[in-house]
Amino acid sequence: LEQAVLVKMPLDPKLRAKVRWAAANASGSKYGETAALADLRRAGGTAAEVAALTGDWDALPAGERATLRFARKLTKMGSGVEDHEFEAVRKLHGDEAAVGITLVVAYS
Repeated sequence: LEQAVLVKMPLDPKLRAKVRWAAANASGSKYGETAALADLRRAGGTAAEVAALTGDWDALPAGERATLRFARKLTKMGSGVEDHEFEAVRKLHGDEAAVGITLVVAYS
């Protein structure tokens, strides 16, 4: 399952790692955060990207912020995610990637 969700998913590896970190952070998993940051670095993430992810999200592009907020909300209160929130992620990333983001959150 890990191979399918974290490697073969049609999702940019950096975005996948950031979504994984947001979900781990929302659930309070330090192990998950550490693993996600390692994935981000392996995918070519810079120190500045790590700092932006783990710090103030205002430094991130608006679309990325929206995606990470979606991941955080889905983690904390999945049934509270509204259709328009998923639709915004789908419009940003496309159908397959939106499903991929949801699966990464579920796996995390």
